[in-house]
Amino acid sequence: MKNKYSYLSKINSCFNNTTNKCLLMRTLLLFFLVSALQAQNSFPTITKDKAGKIIRTKDNSGNEIPDFSFAGYRAGEYAIPDVAVKAFVPNISGDATATIQAAIDYVAALKPDAKGFRGAVLLDKGIYKVSGVINMKVSGIVLRGSGAGNNGTSILGTGTNREAILTISGADNRVSKDKFQLTDAYMPLGSTTISLKNSTTIKKGDHIMVNTPITQQWIDSLEMKDFGGETGWIGWKKDDFVIRADREVIQVQGNTITIDAPLTNALNEKLAPSEVVVYNWSGRINTIGVENLTLKSEFDTTNPKDEQHRWYGVSIQNAEDVWVRQVNFEQFAGGAVSILKSAKRITVEDCMSLNPISE
Repeated sequence: MKNKYSYLSKINSCFNNTTNKCLLMRTLLLFFLVSALQAQNSFPTITKDKAGKIIRTKDNSGNEIPDFSFAGYRAGEYAIPDVAVKAFVPNISGDATATIQAAIDYVAALKPDAKGFRGAVLLDKGIYKVSGVINMKVSGIVLRGSGAGNNGTSILGTGTNREAILTISGADNRVSKDKFQLTDAYMPLGSTTISLKNSTTIKKGDHIMVNTPITQQWIDSLEMKDFGGETGWIGWKKDDFVIRADREVIQVQGNTITIDAPLTNALNEKLAPSEVVVYNWSGRINTIGVENLTLKSEFDTTNPKDEQHRWYGVSIQNAEDVWVRQVNFEQFAGGAVSILKSAKRITVEDCMSLNPISE
């Protein structure tokens, strides 16, 4: 601290001094301050103005930290609704898999209302033993318990089944249509507009995938070739997967489209050429909820590292605008909620995952 204050004192005194030595120090100080201001543009930042409004600062390449408020149910534009109960399942002894599934199937057959909801299935207080998998395959259904606490509703996954207790899954029948190449060599992180070549057929309301393949040059630039092991066998491999941004076109102006949420990775055509693909997905389900209960897995109590039991409480795929809220998860081998890459706009809110049992 003594040296720090001594240095600052010298700087202050030099601003009131005209010797050559002090002029040199002032020149170096100004150079340092200018360099520091320029360095601030090396990374995007988020600040607030005097009114408390968020300001996103771009770096020299135009990248900015994306607005992640678009994540979750209905892109955060609507509150999670309280859906009316249409079926009630009293607590029963023995395996409750078929009984709960029958109630869900009953509500699935009802006509959806103007907002797309068919209704909620309400489970009574108590423990429901489930040896199989409860499937939610139709849009507009909510599975609701009578509380997530000790005196509420608990679904206990029994046996050595490794599947999730509850699966929310539509049909994997996505159909790709027109494909477009990018006009610009670089699209910054956080962009909400994309310029396309020959985009005459794309229109407002189209659902698109922005696909970026994994190339060797991209892997090398991130130094991920040997990630996870000295031999590189765990490292990232060319063409192992594709980074996908699932978006909707909300505006078309010439060859430029505006999308409904920012890009969460920059698109660099020199490292990995991307393409925009219009798709139809009739089997993807939506507006589904799981709430106000406990999901718990049985396990071999003699083996604290047992993995021959439930890995997840809830698994979500081929679905969008789904929520899991006020749910406690206990004793699972893998995690609470498995959100697969075919899922979109998922909210997991006010949940707890306790006492995992696995390796």
